[in-house]
Amino acid sequence: MPGLSVAAGEPLRRVGEALCSLFFPRLCPVCGRALPEGMDLLCPDCLARLPRTGFLPQRGNAMEELFAGVLPLVPDVRLHSAAAFFYYKPGEPYTRLVTDLKYRHRRGLARALVEQMFRECDPRLFLPGGADVVMPVPIHWKKRGRRGYDQSAYIARAVGRRLGIGVRERGVRRVADTPSQTAFSHSRRFDNVAGAFRWETALAESLRGRHLVLVDDVVTSGATVASCVEALCAALSQAPPAGEGRRPVGVSILSLAFSKG
Repeated sequence: MPGLSVAAGEPLRRVGEALCSLFFPRLCPVCGRALPEGMDLLCPDCLARLPRTGFLPQRGNAMEELFAGVLPLVPDVRLHSAAAFFYYKPGEPYTRLVTDLKYRHRRGLARALVEQMFRECDPRLFLPGGADVVMPVPIHWKKRGRRGYDQSAYIARAVGRRLGIGVRERGVRRVADTPSQTAFSHSRRFDNVAGAFRWETALAESLRGRHLVLVDDVVTSGATVASCVEALCAALSQAPPAGEGRRPVGVSILSLAFSKG
């Protein structure tokens, strides 16, 4: 309406939001009950029972130990830290936080979960020296086409926004459309994603001496992230600089969930 000020339109916006909440209430993805006003993730009961890992401020946690054992031992990459917000256990109600984000177009869960994670833990405890860039572990373009989006990219954007650092979504590709990791045993998951990623050499070289945060939705065996890091190492080896230029890429790994299975 011409001449309508922002202040004048504010009551209309509130009325619209109230009507939407009345006819289309936001529901807790875990228990299905209507969310109270002011809550955008879980109802108070489900939030209180969320199976938190406690990994973010904890060095030497189980996820760091996992990646210390599966990442390539090369001088070009150095693991700084690894953490996840909550435990993922198939069959438990809290898995809906991940499945709704991945398969049911509830992309807002990415931002809500990241905000809650860093509301509970100062990001400086996870990244005491800060970081330079955030990158999602990408899904294959065919999967992205079927879903309409890449859930890890939404998580990475929320992490970058919260940390105040840039997000890079190009330069690493998933070149193999592998079957879901859930179809494989722990050991076969590494075979399933071997060679699944490719990095641009120029991007890999630009990361030398910088701290990269790799973001994924769920970590179980660590195979997918390890394959992505192996591809980074391969790209770095294509043009090894001489002398002091051979600085390692610092890598931290952050996921919403961690499965002990």
